[in-house]
Amino acid sequence: MSLKNRLFNMLSTLVPVMVIGVVITGTSAIAAESQTAEVTYQSDIQHVTLDKLISLDIYAPKTSDTGRTYPTLYVMDGQHYFYNAVGFQKSLTHGVNVSPDYIVVGINTEKLIEAKLRDDWLEQTPEKMIELLERQVIPYVDQHFQTNDRRLYFGWQYGAIFGLKLFNARPTLMQGYLLASGQRYSDTAIQRRHAGANPERIGTASRPRQLFLLEPWQDGGTYP
Repeated sequence: MSLKNRLFNMLSTLVPVMVIGVVITGTSAIAAESQTAEVTYQSDIQHVTLDKLISLDIYAPKTSDTGRTYPTLYVMDGQHYFYNAVGFQKSLTHGVNVSPDYIVVGINTEKLIEAKLRDDWLEQTPEKMIELLERQVIPYVDQHFQTNDRRLYFGWQYGAIFGLKLFNARPTLMQGYLLASGQRYSDTAIQRRHAGANPERIGTASRPRQLFLLEPWQDGGTYP
């Protein structure tokens, strides 16, 4: 048999094997892809889009007790600080149990930043964000999660400035504030702004139970 014929016979034998190998490999890849597609990941964090500018990330403690309710921590600029709040809770409830369980709502402002509206919404015209919180964010969270009437707010820098504006505009909307690196307020200024917001509503029952102002420029700055 000539060399040409022997090479032809060899190729005739190899080609079906190669085809079978490709089919098997392709089938395995498809099977692997199908298996991957079937894998589902159940997260205890939900993402909610309110509109084209604001979205929420919401963490709720897992429970089978439908009658149990939780306080809620609202975190401004959630894209930066949401997971800090969740991680803080988990680290202080795992094994040591020194923190209560609570719902965390991250208010994501990336789209506001992209539209160059964040500073406006949080300082210049905070009524827009206040209205959003009051009419959309809080009602949505209260409707879909096991909340109680204990609400707290966290904000940093412009988020802290907004927190003070929220504190003065809606004294009863939140029961606690954690405000870091915002504007500097003296005791007198806080009392004056608080009393000036809505004098007929200012009373012991309507005041936030806790207001913490953390200021990097001086010692102290924490107001009970």
